[in-house]
Amino acid sequence: MNAMARLLGMSRTHFSNFDGLPYPTSYSNYSTAANLLALGRAAMLLPAFRSVVDQRSYRLAAGSGHHAYLWKNLNPLIGRYPGAIGIKPGYTGAAGQCLLFEASRKGHIVIASPCTARFHQQPQRSRRHPHPELGFQPSW
Repeated sequence: MNAMARLLGMSRTHFSNFDGLPYPTSYSNYSTAANLLALGRAAMLLPAFRSVVDQRSYRLAAGSGHHAYLWKNLNPLIGRYPGAIGIKPGYTGAAGQCLLFEASRKGHIVIASPCTARFHQQPQRSRRHPHPELGFQPSW
C-alpha cells in the first residue's frame, strides 16, 4: 500500500496495516486531505471498488473457507445527498472525523475530503464538514 501511495504521489501518507485502523499507535497511519483526494480519484477508476462504495450495504454469501459477511456503508451522505457515492468515512482520536466522497450533478463530478484534525483545537460546533453543494457552485 505504501508503494502504491508513492506511485500516486501521496508523499505525506503512511499505512502500517491494510485496514487503516490506528495500530500499533494512534499515529501509525497518517495522510492529508490532499493525499486522500489522490487516493479517491485513483480508487474510483476501479469499477469493482466504485460499485461497492456506491451501496448502502454489501453482503458476501458464505463460501468455502469463510462465513457470510455484511458490511454497512457508514458514509452519512449515502441515501441523504442525491448523487453521493461513498468512498471512505472514518474517525480516530488522532485524526478526528474524516470523510472522502464523490458526488455527481449534471455530469459534473466532485471528489472531496473535508477532514478535521484534532490539533486544530476548534470547538466541536465549528468542526462541521463543508456542504457537498459547495463543489457544484461557480467559482468566479
